[in-house]
Amino acid sequence: MDDKNVKKNTTENSKMIESNVDTTSISGKNGAIHNGQENGYNHSNVLITNGVGGGGDTNHSSSTSSSQSSGTQTPTLDTKLIFFEMMAQIIRYQLQICDRRQPNKSTESADQTMASSLDELSLTIFPRLDDSKKRPYMLQPSMFPLMYPTVYFVSEDDVLSDVPQEVKSFLRWKMTSITANTMRSIVVRSGYKLMPVDRNPKNKTFNNWNAIWCKHLRVNEFQLIGYYQRVNHFPGSFNFGRKDRLWLNLKSKIEKHGVDMFGNFHPPTFIMPNDYSSLVTYWNSDESILTNQKSSEKCNGHIQPKMFICKPPASARGQGIDIVSNMEELHVLMSKQNSNGNGSNSRKPKVSMVVQEYISNPFLLHNDAKFDLRVYVLITSILPLRVYVYDEGLVRFAANRYSNSVDDIKNQFIHLTNYSVNKNCVEYVPSSNVDGQDGHKWTLKTLWKHLSMTRNLDVDQIWQQIIDLIVKTVISSESNILTLLKQNLKNRRSCFELLGFDIILDENLKLWLLEVNITPSLRADSVLDFSVKNQLVRDILNTLGYQLSPRFRRHYNFGSFVCPEKNDLFAQMSIPDKDKHDEFEECFKTKGFDDVYSNDLIDQLNDDDVMHLMESEDELSRCGKFCRVFPASNSRYYLNYFDSCHYYNLLLTAWEERYHKRRQLGIDRLSSYMLAKDSVKLNVEKLKDQLNEINRNISILRQQQSLSQT
Repeated sequence: MDDKNVKKNTTENSKMIESNVDTTSISGKNGAIHNGQENGYNHSNVLITNGVGGGGDTNHSSSTSSSQSSGTQTPTLDTKLIFFEMMAQIIRYQLQICDRRQPNKSTESADQTMASSLDELSLTIFPRLDDSKKRPYMLQPSMFPLMYPTVYFVSEDDVLSDVPQEVKSFLRWKMTSITANTMRSIVVRSGYKLMPVDRNPKNKTFNNWNAIWCKHLRVNEFQLIGYYQRVNHFPGSFNFGRKDRLWLNLKSKIEKHGVDMFGNFHPPTFIMPNDYSSLVTYWNSDESILTNQKSSEKCNGHIQPKMFICKPPASARGQGIDIVSNMEELHVLMSKQNSNGNGSNSRKPKVSMVVQEYISNPFLLHNDAKFDLRVYVLITSILPLRVYVYDEGLVRFAANRYSNSVDDIKNQFIHLTNYSVNKNCVEYVPSSNVDGQDGHKWTLKTLWKHLSMTRNLDVDQIWQQIIDLIVKTVISSESNILTLLKQNLKNRRSCFELLGFDIILDENLKLWLLEVNITPSLRADSVLDFSVKNQLVRDILNTLGYQLSPRFRRHYNFGSFVCPEKNDLFAQMSIPDKDKHDEFEECFKTKGFDDVYSNDLIDQLNDDDVMHLMESEDELSRCGKFCRVFPASNSRYYLNYFDSCHYYNLLLTAWEERYHKRRQLGIDRLSSYMLAKDSVKLNVEKLKDQLNEINRNISILRQQQSLSQT
């Protein structure tokens, strides 16, 4: 072909590349796995459908053309080439999975032979695809056939392939007053455009972003969240964050399951004024969490009197906290807050206040300062419940040496461990390095190493007790949040929650939950903070699996293979699926969860089961330093604690019991199920056609690149 013809052909094809491709070139709307039936609750990484059109991004429909024509940089030849090469790699990877995961007609009888016969792709490794320079692509494929890729987030220490301009228009991150420096840096590096903060917080903008990290929304505001958007709270997450609601939820479980199960990790708590008489009775009784004081103290007659800590129900950062040692002090405290302005105060407190017995015998280290643990917990889904705990966290020390003397109860630098409080003390010492033990903040791993080497303690046992405390606390609030979620969300996948659990050890190494923060600070003010929170943010975002905006589908033929559409997320449960749910839920209520039940549950999987299991496995493969604690191999123990245990929690528990030690075997089974469907085979052929088209575009762009260089 002569130069003239090359220029003519490349010009024509480049126009095709830059223009919006006719979305009618690929017809049909039935998803491969949804073909002939509808699915259960909304999915996350739902199966790629044949169709490209569909519901689309309704909230963006009015602004798509303007956003493309203005404010968007024209892609260069190089970025176009990177874009198409990335898409080619993603589709080629998917085809590899399809070629290597041959369908197997039996479900479980051939599990053992399947594991040895199928080639290993190291599917559980994330990220999975690199460019020619060994840099991960900003979009990473699923490990299952025909599932949508997710954005790969990187921190400053990581490398990433160049982010093509073609995808930046479909990645928008809404800034808020609490967007931390760590998060801002990571989302920008990963290709997101930052959308400005709302000038008026009362008039929030809900139609120009994919993702946001914000303070808790009002329940009715969740109804404005688009099906494609992600927000970092569940409706009703105040069930965790408010100290009164947290206690009421735990108290309900104590009444149902006993103190030994739910009352042995939270201090006795009273919500004023309703619990005033109960508080007086308890205060005057011999009952106390200090009953097990060290025998040496008892022999010396130094029995520590009860002290109580008073907290506003919804406060944070140590604000409004006081410690009292007798009822008169409590009356004075409550009277100050309940003054009617004319000088007359009621003796009986009427202001809402949470009063807890104070843990006055904390476990101390060589610096003799009180400390607590900040443990990060990520809830990626309420239905089904999926809970992760980060393997790193913070140890926060009070600035002054601990004293339980009544004379010192007003000194916040002794009794409070909040960084926001203690940083104002002249004796506060910032940590000089990540692994150091010289400052008033450590990492969790530094503490575990110290306890193991200097105190010969079994830190693994302590960690397992922390996980047990976390799972029970989450379950105690699950039903209240699930109710609000079903009432106020279009797509169950729109919400997630990062919680900061504040936990303290007493001198007997007993764990106590102090409170749960629903907006834990992700801001890094020191090298130590940055080392923990930077990786934490990266792993949070990767675990959640953010995807391109559905608007992308309108611009490229292969868009239907890259991002979901509205119909993918709004499917309703079919009658056969509902019948199976009802059957197994009722059987669980009457007979419980035993080995026979577990096997029956997953021996015969349906399309809906497979979708939820693939979502769960894909998420787990991206979790980084997070450890999933529910569902887990021991989750059977917790199922009876749910107010109403949903079918999906039963399903995922049964799956974990069978496959937690042979993860690849379970992945292969799910992939084989997918590839056995005729509708999937049809989409595989369409995928091959799209790869050929992309390869032609790559060839054209390389020719253009060569001509431009000459």
